[in-house]
Amino acid sequence: MPQLLRYADQIQGRIIEDDPFGQSFLERVAKTPEKTRRARFRVIEGALRIAVPQLQQLQFMRDEATGRPHVQALYSHWRPNAGWQQEDQFSDGTSRLIGFLWSLLEGDSMLLLEEPELSLNAGIVSHMAPLIYRLQKSRRRQVLISTHSDALLTEQGIDGREVLVLSPTPEGTEVEVAADIADVRALLDAGLTVGEAALPKTRPTQASLLSLID
Repeated sequence: MPQLLRYADQIQGRIIEDDPFGQSFLERVAKTPEKTRRARFRVIEGALRIAVPQLQQLQFMRDEATGRPHVQALYSHWRPNAGWQQEDQFSDGTSRLIGFLWSLLEGDSMLLLEEPELSLNAGIVSHMAPLIYRLQKSRRRQVLISTHSDALLTEQGIDGREVLVLSPTPEGTEVEVAADIADVRALLDAGLTVGEAALPKTRPTQASLLSLID
């Protein structure tokens, strides 16, 4: 959560075990061996140059006065030496993208990403699936993603057998493989993406009534 990273000093909250909100992200980066950290930052920087306008350089640094770790980025700017920003100045999307890429490069155990599309442009989100595949291909790591995003599921390479559709029922949540649902299978066979074929199954049946509420 970018807000917890941005306002860490003011919040001064307890970090939950396993740090699901990324409060200790900077400490994790700082504890990473320098050679490994540099290698990961090269990959992240390359992605950010494509996704974030004007970003030129990304680096790790420590505050000389306090010893606190920081991530800072250099943006193109009309004033020389005026383009550096630290993590508390990053947009939510930039912070999330950095955390997303670092998580993919960190470790080889199963990784759960909950709605990684939040705060990101749909054009970036639409390329997340192949990016995840490329970064995990050599690790053979399993990545599980929960999402409501059409953009994330537009990639033609996503197989209907890779997607689980969760539907609420009076008896609890029902889980089905997208390719095993007859009408979804028919749409996939007709050439539609998983997002086009399966996401409508997750929409509340009376969602249109929200527009009628006074």
